[in-house]
Amino acid sequence: MKCFTCQGEMKFIPAGVSKSGKEYDAFYSCPNCKDEKGKNKTVSAKFAKKDEPKEGEKMIVDLLGDVKTQLDRIERAIGNISVGL
Repeated sequence: MKCFTCQGEMKFIPAGVSKSGKEYDAFYSCPNCKDEKGKNKTVSAKFAKKDEPKEGEKMIVDLLGDVKTQLDRIERAIGNISVGL
């Protein structure tokens, strides 16, 4: 599965139990992208390989990824402007 943000290959993490004993669902993790807490960005695995979106749906997903990237850039720019005030 490709990352919606950087288009890099995401790593599949199967469902399991955390070190603290909490169960978690399967998910994909992008080693290239970090969230606001500095952790790898993740996507639910409900879109397993066999259930990947069809071509038209992929175009929409790709566009949404591009929009998200632009919104992240705008948010960082606004943060930089605020710091400079």
